[in-house]
Amino acid sequence: VDRPVLAANGSEGAEHHAASVRAVAEAVPRGRHVVVDGATHGVHLTHPAAFASLVRSMVDRTPAA
Repeated sequence: VDRPVLAANGSEGAEHHAASVRAVAEAVPRGRHVVVDGATHGVHLTHPAAFASLVRSMVDRTPAA
């Protein structure tokens, strides 16, 4: 994987989800792990603005291919 990878989980989600998200971020050279405070497993459903902000920040920080 030669593109940035955003791996995010909610602070209120299950630990096994958080562990797998951290593993994904650590497994790729350009991985980034983010915890969304107050969110559960469905961060895109419960905290859509925070999720959109994370995606936008990755897009803004990623040079065009």
